[in-house]
Formats: sequence, C-alpha cells, structure tokens
Amino acid sequence: MAKVTIKNQDLEIKVDKKMLVNAEQTPEGVVFNFQGGSNYYVIATYMPLEVKEKIKQSVTELFEDANIVIDLTNYKNPVYADLTK
Repeated sequence: MAKVTIKNQDLEIKVDKKMLVNAEQTPEGVVFNFQGGSNYYVIATYMPLEVKEKIKQSVTELFEDANIVIDLTNYKNPVYADLTK
C-alpha cells in the first residue's frame, strides 16, 4: 500500500495514501483533509502559490502508486517520490 509522509520541521505524519482525501490551498497555507474528518492545517503565510499547487496536485494526481513525501519546509522541492521500502 502506498504511503504519504507529511514533514513539517520536527513533526512527521505518515499514513496510507488512501487515508488522505485531499490537500487544499488556503490564504494562510495548506490544509490536509483525512478520512474520518481529521484535518491538519499548516500556517505558512509566505508559502508561494506554486508550492501550494504542487502539494495539492501530489495528493490527487501525481505519483498515484508511489510513496510520496511532502516536505513543507522545502519550497524548492516540496513533493517527491520515496523510492525506498
């Protein structure tokens, strides 16, 4: 089963990819919505719009069968496939 890892400084959230419903842009940053009604709000007022869009696409479109890592502190490469097992 594919996993998604969300990294934000010292915090790391790792779940099955099917548990993450979507990621949406907000004026303050990004919100991750999980099955069961849980949400993870990221306040990053200086996050560029392009980074928010990449994060949103990664959850819904990119890397469908791969493990992905969303690194919220790395604006140059915020989303990448994790090829390790």
